[in-house]
Amino acid sequence: MTLYELGEDYLRQNDIIVDKIHYLNKELKTKTGNDYIVLKGNILILYQMSRELRDTAYTLMHYYDRCDRRLYRKHKNAEYYG
Repeated sequence: MTLYELGEDYLRQNDIIVDKIHYLNKELKTKTGNDYIVLKGNILILYQMSRELRDTAYTLMHYYDRCDRRLYRKHKNAEYYG
């Protein structure tokens, strides 16, 4: 399995999380009180998980892209290399 394929797996997992978020947001409209607060907290956690999955997928899928690498300096007056 390549890094790109692994990134695609992360995106598929993200799709599952997003579907769950949509479902819970519909259910949230019927909740009140403590149930509402608990469900809203769970949805916020799922949003965070979704963001981390997308970030990780991007990193994996573009790991070898030269233009995406950070530039490092050897010392103060040295030229950049990547």
